[in-house]
Amino acid sequence: MWRDDAPTPGILLELERVSVSYGGIRALSDVSLVVPEGCVVALLGPNGAGKTTTLRVISGLARADGGWLRFGGRSIGRLVPHAISRLGIVHVPEGRGIFPSLNVAENLSMATYGGGTGNPDVVVDQAVALFPVLGARLGQQAGTLSGGEQQMLALARAFVARPRLLMLDEISMGLAPLVTAQLFDAIRRGAAAGISMLLVEQYVDAALELADYGYVLEKGRIVDMGEPADLRTSAALTAAYLGAGR
Repeated sequence: MWRDDAPTPGILLELERVSVSYGGIRALSDVSLVVPEGCVVALLGPNGAGKTTTLRVISGLARADGGWLRFGGRSIGRLVPHAISRLGIVHVPEGRGIFPSLNVAENLSMATYGGGTGNPDVVVDQAVALFPVLGARLGQQAGTLSGGEQQMLALARAFVARPRLLMLDEISMGLAPLVTAQLFDAIRRGAAAGISMLLVEQYVDAALELADYGYVLEKGRIVDMGEPADLRTSAALTAAYLGAGR
């Protein structure tokens, strides 16, 4: 089922006909997508469409029943999560994934494992440059931060890990518009610096503004794809959200 291929020129991540089931229930069916080097790809669709499952199967937190996953031409479908992380894939999950009992500086230092800069002082400086509010919170337990500050911490830690591919799952969920704007500004700067990203986001317009290309998922299947200008008028995208009661 899994195979190694030579890298496709210009393509960092490839999913080819990937299917995933949970307890006999099909969550993804024959999903194929690519993330080119240096591009932001948006993965859109209503709740339950399979967006989070797609990110989880890429990072090794879920297993595919069939299909192929390749990163830089290498098959990653059978790798464990920490091995995938060491290849340069960083996943910021819904719910942030910080270590609540560690302080902010300790959370940031985790970026030095598995391919980061290796210098905790450097990553702290880089994170504070990205989100200055973290500079006043370095000794504070991460679990006591506000929701917005926790998301800033999660995103800063991801960026300073120097990912080859950054996957973001609903980073704006439950946050105030001002905080969301700061997060999107940081993502925009990361994209300008050439970081490849796979972005799952509830705010479709904001996601399409950031993206170079997008895919629409509905009930575990890709139902449309294209450049942002085309997806803004996509009947499939509108139907997917209206069908979920949006």
